[in-house]
Amino acid sequence: MMAISIIDSVTDQRNVGTFKFPANFEVEKEGPLDTRTVVGSITELLASTNVNGDTTFQYFGMLVSVSGDGDNDGVYRLLEGYGGQADSSTIEAWEKLGTGSNDGDDSFITSGTITDGLLTLNYSDNKDPIEINFTECCGAESNELYDSAFFDENNDNVVTIETVGGIEGSNDGQGTKISTLQGLTFSQVFDLMFFPTQTPTRQHNTTTLILKNADGSNLVKEPGDATDVFEVGRVIDVLFDTIATGGNWSPNYPNSNPPVVQPATYAGDVLSSKITMTEKGIGNDGTSVTVDGVPLNISGPYDIENPTQLSYQVVAGDQKWELETIFNPGENPTDSANVELTSLGAPQTTKTSTDSFHGSYPIYVSNSDGSFRNMSLLRLTESIVEIHLQYPGNVVGNATFEFHVPTAMGAPVRIVQFNAAAGSFPSASQIASDPSLDQIGVQWIQGTTTKNVNTNATNIPYYTFTWDDARGTIGSERFRLYI
Repeated sequence: MMAISIIDSVTDQRNVGTFKFPANFEVEKEGPLDTRTVVGSITELLASTNVNGDTTFQYFGMLVSVSGDGDNDGVYRLLEGYGGQADSSTIEAWEKLGTGSNDGDDSFITSGTITDGLLTLNYSDNKDPIEINFTECCGAESNELYDSAFFDENNDNVVTIETVGGIEGSNDGQGTKISTLQGLTFSQVFDLMFFPTQTPTRQHNTTTLILKNADGSNLVKEPGDATDVFEVGRVIDVLFDTIATGGNWSPNYPNSNPPVVQPATYAGDVLSSKITMTEKGIGNDGTSVTVDGVPLNISGPYDIENPTQLSYQVVAGDQKWELETIFNPGENPTDSANVELTSLGAPQTTKTSTDSFHGSYPIYVSNSDGSFRNMSLLRLTESIVEIHLQYPGNVVGNATFEFHVPTAMGAPVRIVQFNAAAGSFPSASQIASDPSLDQIGVQWIQGTTTKNVNTNATNIPYYTFTWDDARGTIGSERFRLYI
């Protein structure tokens, strides 16, 4: 039986299926759904009937997989019109598409070598390699020159239209002029195509300030405190660790002629540097600060003095210093074509860096014996403070709940209690819609006092909050103070 074409001769489109089948199959058999698509040998592929003697109904473009026939294994497509053959019984009527291995029609180039101008390309299936002699075709040794048929010494307006590698083309007449290529050796033309001019990249110069202890160790805060908070009145020796880097240019181009070596740094040497105290905190007139606006000594291209502020007493609020470093202009880099890039060299630049810490007062929370413990230090700008009374207030003999908050944090507006049933504190919308959740003036009685935080911070004003036991006592509990 003659195979049929999948193209309808009337519509010139593919034949539409006989039945519409809006579903699919979940095949539960170790075999193909259409058994015609897999055969065990080339002999079976070319047979006009199957093993049962039935006609093998075929169509042009049909794909059949041969499996189990050694080197003949692969996928075959029945060519339109049998590829000029009488029927499908000859292998010429079929096109082998591939084997899925490194054999036969799947051969490909795996490696190549070039020696004395001879390029050798090796195949994956041990076919004879391809050899290309560049010394004969490209002037590698004879310095054969490029002589363009488009070159006109009386007309220098002929340019390349398409970009080929590093030879730029353009439709607006701005491409590479043929005159710039005329007379070059083939090696030079190939270099222009395969190795376009490369521009180095820069890493910018930097400066960094890190506040440390006088011995160079990290500035240590109190255990458990916020990372940048110190207790007001604490006395510390502060080392100002300064760092400057000139950046760099990369890469070098060792294969350029002559070889290109980029400047060692992007920016020039450090011209000047100083540290200024930009935020002095509350109540600090700066008269005792020695590291503030004084020029620093420069001992090397990027070596800046590390000054020390001795016996600095922490005040309330932010204390911040800024390092300003001015760099001289840098040298110009060079591209791979040995062109100095005068527009890319670093101008005189100024870089800055800051580091700081915050001075704060502790919050005091009562213990069961009537003493007070210090909470971990918080910034004075915190607007929500969580207070944990860690003992049951309803046990006879235990102290009444109490906590003290520095007035420097601001005026308290409400206190809410943790909702154990909900497993959370009341939300902002719940607090806004239910004023009874606010316990200031109800369970918590507000007052004022002064406290001696340390020998350098005395008579500091505090808000006090005392639980009104007359309204009932409770066990250990958490509260949120909103400021």
